[in-house]
Amino acid sequence: MAARSERPSPAGAARAVGRFLDALGLPREARRDPGIAGTPLRVAEAAGRALSAFNLVIFLGVFCVQWGIGLTIDALGAMGWSRVFAFRAAFVLFALACVLAYAWFLWSGRWLSRQHG
Repeated sequence: MAARSERPSPAGAARAVGRFLDALGLPREARRDPGIAGTPLRVAEAAGRALSAFNLVIFLGVFCVQWGIGLTIDALGAMGWSRVFAFRAAFVLFALACVLAYAWFLWSGRWLSRQHG
């Protein structure tokens, strides 16, 4: 099997940047004219939109985790568990999920390094 290049081709990188700028809503005419696209205002606007989108995703993720923990506590309480043990079990399940996710992260990194290393 031939070795895969680590660096993307310039054409592929240009397409990826174009798709990213489309997602941010930067007008195409601003991208064609380097005098307009390179202005600090346009760059700051694009960076602000990207950071706002990232922040929204983080808040949605935190919301889903907290909601899931609350549903677990309510479900265990409905099954007759005391409130204290329902909280403990929900947090133990969350901790277990975190440990399993971290183990998967470490394992997949080793697997990828063996495949491409």
